[in-house]
Amino acid sequence: MDTNDTTDLDYSPMPLITRANAEDQRQFTQEFRVASAAGSPVRFADTATLRWQAGVSLFTQDYAQDAVNTFAPSSCHHSSRSPSISTRRWRRWRIRAWVRSARAR
Repeated sequence: MDTNDTTDLDYSPMPLITRANAEDQRQFTQEFRVASAAGSPVRFADTATLRWQAGVSLFTQDYAQDAVNTFAPSSCHHSSRSPSISTRRWRRWRIRAWVRSARAR
């Protein structure tokens, strides 16, 4: 999912301080599971049966953000010929996880 937006940070009629924000996020989740049949457990003897279940889960997420704050010339100086000033914040993270599970009764 990609997001691009611009926000007026000073909330005045003129765009004196703005933020351009770009975000990118990707996520994937998958689960694989196998189990014994519910109505027919594995029989070892008349009184010993086994029901089982095993599985693996995978989760992955990537996120990146690029945010640029811009201060218009009139918000920094009294001269309209002054250049605008920008600050940038960039961050990225990745999360990877997998879980394996097993159960018997």
